[in-house]
Amino acid sequence: MEEETSSSGRSSPLRRELRPRKERRWESDTSSTSSPVRRGRGRGRGRPMGRAPTRGRAGGRRGRGGGQSDRGDSVAAVLQERQQNFRARIEEMSDEERKQLLIKAGELHPSLLLHIIDRPAPQGGFHPQPSAETPDWCTCLKCRDMPTQAERICCGRPANQCQSLLPDFNLLILDDLVLQVAQMYRQDVLALPQDEDYNKGKRHAAYRQYILWHHGRLGVGVRRIIPSCCVWAIRDKYPDQYGQYVGFVPSRLG
Repeated sequence: MEEETSSSGRSSPLRRELRPRKERRWESDTSSTSSPVRRGRGRGRGRPMGRAPTRGRAGGRRGRGGGQSDRGDSVAAVLQERQQNFRARIEEMSDEERKQLLIKAGELHPSLLLHIIDRPAPQGGFHPQPSAETPDWCTCLKCRDMPTQAERICCGRPANQCQSLLPDFNLLILDDLVLQVAQMYRQDVLALPQDEDYNKGKRHAAYRQYILWHHGRLGVGVRRIIPSCCVWAIRDKYPDQYGQYVGFVPSRLG
């Protein structure tokens, strides 16, 4: 016992180590002197668990916002570069090579080439063009009238920040190559034939892409109404030559 206590009555290091762990931790946290525990790295023991400094959280939000902006710029740059390369390759071709290219494109997608060559006027269809006037239920200023009341919805974003203007929308919903991959996958899984109508196939693929992108799932009974602004962005790029569109069809299971 002489080794455990000093003449001043204080506990020796050996006796201190025999104290309960909880008591020793409490003494280290509340001590006004520096200790090895307080100098160590990691979460400070004097800081409440599960709470990070306010400055760190705000910085994290700024970082994520900057990342999304950078990604949007990168997507736009990639699409623009691809378009420029495409135009440059056509400019380098001779007239005979361009002719053969058109013939080959017509063999692969006859409906697309006929739509470009003929361009018939819509007959009894419904395809309003962009105008300065927007419906009173629209906030993004990109919506157009829809044939049914159920389809008259907006993306809900502020003016000139429409969902259809996002770089991700341009890539995931409108890009030909992305839609081509989605079509090939669906045809392979469901053993479906290739779409004969090029634009119709791309429109329906774009609708499915939007539902998957915005709502996270597809399937039987999963029917969502796509905002008017996004619907017309899709139809403007992949129009029906007669302006005939199926529109929203409610689920039979609903």
